[in-house]
Amino acid sequence: RSSDLFMNPSIGKALLVSPIAIAAKESPKTYLKSESFRLMSSIFSNASNSESEESYCIEALKSSTHDALTAIEQALKSGELLKAKRARDVLKASEHVVSFICRHGLLDLSLQKTMDSLLEQYKALSKSSPSAGVKQICAKLAEDVGSELEKKQVEVGKPKSALNPTTPKSSKKKKKSKKK
Repeated sequence: RSSDLFMNPSIGKALLVSPIAIAAKESPKTYLKSESFRLMSSIFSNASNSESEESYCIEALKSSTHDALTAIEQALKSGELLKAKRARDVLKASEHVVSFICRHGLLDLSLQKTMDSLLEQYKALSKSSPSAGVKQICAKLAEDVGSELEKKQVEVGKPKSALNPTTPKSSKKKKKSKKK
């Protein structure tokens, strides 16, 4: 029933996040894509890390992050949503999805590749957009995504000894005394 969605918004988020991500990717109309990004932004912005949020809702959001990022990447690559009015919807959704990914530590290899591509899109849009607001949002997103990717690289690149620090051993060798 539709009243269940209003009475328990966690159910609505869990049920609607995947179809909204698909609509953002595949909708034939620019307006519908833009509205899908607005809804996606709303869903991911209200996803808290608190215990009051239902675990199934968080799991549904986690499982839809790849679709959401792919939709954002596709929207930024195609030129149809790059007008300032539409680009803000895409960038706001991007901001909330990236924040959700960072908050929940979801950056795996497939998301990392998509975020690398998004980083390049943010930089390109920051340079080419005539809107100062879009440039500012893109610069902030590029900084956030770049720092998150750097953190992930540092975590992956650390040797085991760096993760478990121990006291360094003396590097001086004892000299053997000569026997006569």
